[in-house]
Amino acid sequence: MDSKNKVEVIIDGLPYKLVGVESEEYIQKIANYIDRKFKDISSTQGGSALDKKTLAVLVSVNVTDALFKTYEEKQSQAKELEAVKKE
Repeated sequence: MDSKNKVEVIIDGLPYKLVGVESEEYIQKIANYIDRKFKDISSTQGGSALDKKTLAVLVSVNVTDALFKTYEEKQSQAKELEAVKKE
């Protein structure tokens, strides 16, 4: 069984203890990415007036959008590779 790392991170100015089997550096990297997303959305026009829940939902939508686009790109590349192999 992998040992779990407990890492204290700051996201949107609030401390969180995250636990995972990934390295402390990786967990911190993920937290920093989410924190930057909060800052990016908050810094847009009117973003600073959003309540925390709405801001969290918008961050979730943005991160999920990036994930889906990456997944779709990977699938497209896999199909292209298969086509090239068949040629």
